[in-house]
Amino acid sequence: MTEDWTERNQRIQDRVKAHIGQNAKVYYSAYESDRNGLPVDNLDEIAIKGKVIFYRAKGWLKEKSYRSEVLENPTYLQACKCANDSIITTGDHHHLFFEGVEIEKELIQKGERIIIASFFMGS
Repeated sequence: MTEDWTERNQRIQDRVKAHIGQNAKVYYSAYESDRNGLPVDNLDEIAIKGKVIFYRAKGWLKEKSYRSEVLENPTYLQACKCANDSIITTGDHHHLFFEGVEIEKELIQKGERIIIASFFMGS
């Protein structure tokens, strides 16, 4: 029996929820599709190479921005956890679909290159 889109997607979402735990709010959709149009599990792939801080501006309901700790070569699964934490911190429960990451700028801190990245979040 071949797997359909819903089953493949659910397996990906289940991995995200298992990693985050009970407070999982994020819905992962930063994957490509295979030649059959099925989601490809890329959660173990590196989202951004190097030392990264994920940042998300304050939300509508809370006057608090999100800033992750410094992560080195974070995977998409680690980025999911940060995206989920950003939803909780900023109070933006409208944009739950994690669709990707974007490099905003690079800094030099204590002689090290640090990438500041944000999330593409959809609703």
